[in-house]
Amino acid sequence: MNRLEARAHVRDAEHSIVYRNDREFCGWPFICGFWTTAEGHRLVAFQRKNCAYTDAGDVHHDAVAKVGPKIVAVRSRDNGRQWDTGNVEVLYDLSADQNEFVAASPPDYSREPRLDFTDPDVLVASGATPDYFRPHSQAWIRVSSDGGRSWRPGRRSPGANRYRPRSWARYRMAFVALFR
Repeated sequence: MNRLEARAHVRDAEHSIVYRNDREFCGWPFICGFWTTAEGHRLVAFQRKNCAYTDAGDVHHDAVAKVGPKIVAVRSRDNGRQWDTGNVEVLYDLSADQNEFVAASPPDYSREPRLDFTDPDVLVASGATPDYFRPHSQAWIRVSSDGGRSWRPGRRSPGANRYRPRSWARYRMAFVALFR
């Protein structure tokens, strides 16, 4: 869309709040994940981080991206009219000790049943630790094969996948290697 054009308005669009807590910054669903399962349930994952909202720096883009947020998911069983915010699932805790996370993670998913990526109940959530889009960032993934009811243990991708433009091809290959 041309930024000088008038905004397009969608007739009969319904707007609502998926999750709100006045003591947390919550956002970035496009980075964290949005899925429709075989049952038609909607799942949305987003970043959630404590935030006092005392000044503009609390919600500055760089501040909310730094170490500490949790990546969480909530489910809607009625096409987004209501969201089950009483059952918020933590997919990844960026405030946790990342060395402990790596030590407790499987080296890959080779001992798990193979995934059928054409199945709408196979969901892949991914992000980066300790934060996003910086030279020291490293990708992580979580996988569900039952529409997000359960998730395989989190896994950091092999070391060659840092968030640098030169290494994106290696990142894709490292990601594929997790599912051999």
